[in-house]
Amino acid sequence: MGTLNCQSLVGEDKLEELQNELKRIKWDIIGLSEVWRKQEEQLELLSGHTLYFKGSENGKPTGVGFIINKDLKSRITEIEGILDRIARVGIMINNIYSMEIIQAYSPTT
Repeated sequence: MGTLNCQSLVGEDKLEELQNELKRIKWDIIGLSEVWRKQEEQLELLSGHTLYFKGSENGKPTGVGFIINKDLKSRITEIEGILDRIARVGIMINNIYSMEIIQAYSPTT
């Protein structure tokens, strides 16, 4: 598990770059901030991983989300953008336990 300040995932080239970088590390879920995409969407990437984001309605450079490894895709119980700076995902650990992860972004200025 980790976090990443993307500083823009607007273009498809940025998504491809992110996927290429993720090949270098072992990961399951990465919380994303400064996604800079509008609206709210859940996408299945060419790699099979799931990208979820909640962006700004007014085009401001904000937005949070998650990229979830394709091996965990079937374990997602819920995913929700609360605001353009707060999102959460629920994951089943096993038949008994689940986990909720919250991604929040608070700029320093």
